Amino acid sequence: MGSRKSQFLGHVFEGAFKLGFLKGKIEDYDEFRREGVFDYIAQKYEDLEDLILAWRKLEEKVLDGLENIRNLGLKYTEENLLYFLFLVGFYEGSFFGEGFKNLHLVKYIIGEDSDEAGRYQNADLMFISDKTLYVVDLKLGGAQHRSKYILDSSEDLIPFRVPGVPVNLSLGEMSLGGFLNSLLKLEDELLNLQNVNPEIKGFLQTLSYAVDYLCEEECGEKVSEVNVSIFYPLAEPFSARFYWKGEKLYEYRERIRNIYEKLKNRQWAYSVVENGTLIRNERLFWETSEKIEKLKESIKRIEENEYTIETDSINLAREDVGKRLDEFFKKEDRVKVICLFHSAGSGKTTKTREAILKMEGNHIVLYIATRKVLLRREYEELSNRNIAVVYEERQSKDSKLVENVGDKFFDLNSSPGILKRTVEKIRELAGKERIIWALCTQQAITTTERNQSTSLHLGNLATPRIINNYTFHIILDEFLGYSNGLFVIEEMFKFLKSVKERGGKANLYLFDANGYTPSILKKLLEEYAEFKVIPDSIMICDYKENDEFEHNGINVFVHAKHGYPSPKIILKKKFIQMTGSNKVEIIERVTREMTDYIKSTIQKNNTSFVYVQYKEMLSKLKRELEKEGFSTVVATTHSRKSQEMINKGNEDIILATSALSRGIDLSRPHKPVNQIYVVIHSRGIENNLVELIQTISRARGDGKTEEAPKEIHLIYSLFIFDWNIDSILEYIDEEVDKELIRLLLQKQVLEQMLELDYVVSQIIKQFVKNSEKANTVLVPFPKQYRTKYIPNQVADFEELINFIENIHQLTDHKDLERLYENLLKALSVYVVNIDFKNSHSYYHPYILFERQEVRSSFDDTLRGKIYALFKEVESILKEHNEEKTKLLKDFISNSLPLTSKEMPVLIPVYSYVLTKHFLKNGEKKKFCINKTVGRGGADSMMGNVKPFTICLNNENLGKEYACIPMTEDYPYKEVLSGRFAKFPIEFLRRLLNE
Repeated sequence: MGSRKSQFLGHVFEGAFKLGFLKGKIEDYDEFRREGVFDYIAQKYEDLEDLILAWRKLEEKVLDGLENIRNLGLKYTEENLLYFLFLVGFYEGSFFGEGFKNLHLVKYIIGEDSDEAGRYQNADLMFISDKTLYVVDLKLGGAQHRSKYILDSSEDLIPFRVPGVPVNLSLGEMSLGGFLNSLLKLEDELLNLQNVNPEIKGFLQTLSYAVDYLCEEECGEKVSEVNVSIFYPLAEPFSARFYWKGEKLYEYRERIRNIYEKLKNRQWAYSVVENGTLIRNERLFWETSEKIEKLKESIKRIEENEYTIETDSINLAREDVGKRLDEFFKKEDRVKVICLFHSAGSGKTTKTREAILKMEGNHIVLYIATRKVLLRREYEELSNRNIAVVYEERQSKDSKLVENVGDKFFDLNSSPGILKRTVEKIRELAGKERIIWALCTQQAITTTERNQSTSLHLGNLATPRIINNYTFHIILDEFLGYSNGLFVIEEMFKFLKSVKERGGKANLYLFDANGYTPSILKKLLEEYAEFKVIPDSIMICDYKENDEFEHNGINVFVHAKHGYPSPKIILKKKFIQMTGSNKVEIIERVTREMTDYIKSTIQKNNTSFVYVQYKEMLSKLKRELEKEGFSTVVATTHSRKSQEMINKGNEDIILATSALSRGIDLSRPHKPVNQIYVVIHSRGIENNLVELIQTISRARGDGKTEEAPKEIHLIYSLFIFDWNIDSILEYIDEEVDKELIRLLLQKQVLEQMLELDYVVSQIIKQFVKNSEKANTVLVPFPKQYRTKYIPNQVADFEELINFIENIHQLTDHKDLERLYENLLKALSVYVVNIDFKNSHSYYHPYILFERQEVRSSFDDTLRGKIYALFKEVESILKEHNEEKTKLLKDFISNSLPLTSKEMPVLIPVYSYVLTKHFLKNGEKKKFCINKTVGRGGADSMMGNVKPFTICLNNENLGKEYACIPMTEDYPYKEVLSGRFAKFPIEFLRRLLNE
C-alpha cells in the first residue's frame, strides 16, 4: 500500500539493510548487491526515471566505498532522501549483523517467492542463530516524511515514535504455542477490524512466517526460541520473543495464515482517494462531511447525557480484606505470601498493621512503599504505639573529598544507603524491642554499580540470633506504583527462601488495587522472571476472586474484591478536538475549552479534583482557572505541606499530575471532593488508565466524603497537526486536495474518540464492581523492569530541579522561577570521546555504549547568583520539604565544576549517518531528547526538561553525534523493543463487547 515513491524507498531501505547485514556472510555478496538489490529495484521502478537515475549514481558511489560519500549537506532533496535512507539502512543492517557470527540464512532475497500469503518464503529476512529463529520485516514507518525534517536545519525531537497505533496489548503468554492459542481465541475480533494498522499486519505476517517455517522444516533441535521483529529506519522497533519447545503448531498454521491473508488485503483508510476522479472526490468530500456531522451529533448526545454506574459497596471489600488476612494467619506455612488486589480504600494496609500489632511474640516489620507520603502517614500512625520505629532518610554529603585528574573531578564521598542503615538499626534493636517496625521506599531496593542488589543487606537479618526469636513481616504497599515493583518482589522471594532454609518464619504481603484479578500475578511473576521487562500495557486475563500457587517453593495466596467509596458514580463527558500547525496555540485553545467546561459544571460548596497528565498543561490550566475567579492548589509529591493543604484547605480546585495519583488522600469533610475531572489523551493510554483508576479512588476517608455520589468528568483531548496530514500525503501518488485528507483524518479521530470513551468507561465500571461470572477482563498495567542505578551529579540535579518547579507551581513565587532558570543554564551535560572501535552493542536503531564517558559541568560564574536566589526562597522551600531543601543547598554549594562518569549512552544510527556523511564543515543538526526511550519506557537523562543534543562536523572541534545519555542501566533488549504489539482502540472495544 502507498505511492510508487514510498514503495521504492521501502525497497531501498530493505536492500540497504540486507547489504549491511550480509557483508562477509555470503560468498556471492557482490552478485547479490548488483543483481539482487540495485538491478532488482531499478527494473521494478523503471517508471520513476529521476529516482532511478539517482539510484544508479548511488550504486557507483557504493562501489567506490561508502567512506567517499561525504559532505552531502543538510538540505532536503529527492537525492539526499535516497542517500539518507540507503545509508541508514546499510549501517543499521551492519550493526545488527555484528551480533551474529554463526547463522543459517533461510531467506534474504528481495521479493516474494510464493503467491500464498503467510508462506515463509515471502519473509523479508529470516535466519537461525544460537537456536533462535529470527523473522524480520522491514518497513518505512513514516521515515519518508520524517526525513524531511531531519535533512533541513529545523530542530527535531528524538526518539522517533512509530505513528498511529495507541495500545500495547499483552496476552500474558511466553511460549509460542500458548500465545497462538490465546491469539486465535481473538480471531473474530481481529477479522472484524475496519482499519488495520501496518504494525498489526506486520506482526501477524512475521508470526505466520515463523509458524509456517517451523511446520515445514525439521527444527526440533535447531530452534528453541522465536524472535519476530519489525524494523523501521528511524522509529523504534517492535519485537516479540517466544519460547518453542518443539510443540506441534500444525493446528495454528492455516488459521494464522488465514487471518493474515484477510487483513493483508484490508484497505488503508486513505486509499479511497487514490485513482479518484473529480466527481468521485467531490462525492467523497460530501459523504465524509456528512459522516463527521453524524459523529459530532453522537458526541453531542453523549456530552448532554450523564451515565450512572451503580458501584459495589467498598464495605464488601473491607470485610473481605479482614476475612482473607484471618485465613492467611491461620495457615501453618512458616513462610508464605498473601497478595490482596482489593480496591483502594479497602483497608489492606490498616488491617494488616493492626493485626500484626495484636500478635504475640516478637516481630520485625519492613514496610516498603513507593511514595514518601505513605511512609510518613505510616510513621505518624506508629509513633504513639509502644514499639520501635525505624525510618532512615537520605543523607546529604558532609564531606567534600574529591579527586582531581586532569580537568575532571571525581567525587569520593561514599555513605551507606538507606536500606543498609535501616538493617543496621534493626540489628541494634533486635533483642531489646518486641516489635521493630522499619519503613523505607521501594526505590531503595535497586541494583548497584557493582551489579549487586541492595536487598542483599536483608541477609544480615537472617542470623540465628534474629531468626530464632523474631517473625518477619514484609509489606509491599502499592508495589506497582514504581517501575521496580516486580524486581522487588523477586528479591523478597530470595530473602524468604533464605529464611525458610534456616527454619525461620516470614510473611510477605503484596498490596495493589491495580492488579484487579488474582489470575494476573502468576503470569506476571513468570514473565518477569524470564524477560525482566513488562512495558506499559493492557493485559488480557481471566477474572477470578482467588488464586493459589507456588512460586520459588513458597505458597502464594491471591485474593481480590472490588467496590467504591461512594454509592454511585455519575459519568459526564467532554470531547475536545483541535487542528492546526502550532502545538503551543493548540494546547492553549484546549486549555481554554477545559476551563470553560469546568466553569460550567463545577458545583458550589464542593471541591473539584482535576487530574492532568502533562505538567505544561497543568500550569496553563491553573492560570486560566484563577482568571475565572477559582481558588486552586497544586498537589505535589515534592511538598510535605501538600497533603495538609488538601485535607485542611478550602480551595475550589485541587490540580495534580499522574505523579500524585498514588498515596494522595482527598479526604476533606468540610468541603468534600465530589467531582473529579480527568484529562485523557490517546498517547500513553495504557499508563493513563492505570493512573485514572488510582485517581478516581482517592476521594475517601471520611463519612461525608464517602456518602455522596461522585461525579467523574472524562475530558478527551485529541489533536490533529498539519504534519499529520502531510505525512499521509507522502503515501499517495496523485495530487489530492489537502482538505479532503484533513476531513478523512478528522472522521477517523472522531471515531477513535468514541471507541476510546467506550473502553475507558467500561474499565472504570470493571474496577468498581465485582464481576458476576468468570470472564475475560482488561487490566491496565504500568511498566516494570530491573535497572542498575548509577549515582551521578546529573541525576541528583534532575530531582532537585523538579522539586523547585513543583514548589513554584504551588506558590507562583518569581524567585523560584529565576532559580529554576539559572540552574538549568548552569549545568551542561555532554558525551565525549565516542569511539566506534570501542565495545558496543546494537539494539535497533541504537548503538549502545554501556560505559561511555559523560561529563557534566557546573558554571562557576553563576554559582554566586544561584546561591543568592536560593537564600531568598530557602524558607519557602523548607516549609514544603526540608530534606530536599538541604540537598539543594548542598548541591549548589558543592557541585563540582566538571565531573566525569561512565554511563550508558545510545547513539541512533541516523545520527551516525548525519555526522559521517551529510554534515559539511561547520554544520550541525540539533535534536531535543524526549523523556522516555524505547517502547519499554526507559528514562533518558534530564528528559523532563528536554535537553538538546547535536550532530556536529568541525575540523577543529572534531565530530559529535547526537546521542541519548541514560540515567540507569537497563535490560535493553526488552526495554527498547517493547515486546507487545500495538492494537487500535477499536480492537479493545470488541474485546470488551465479548
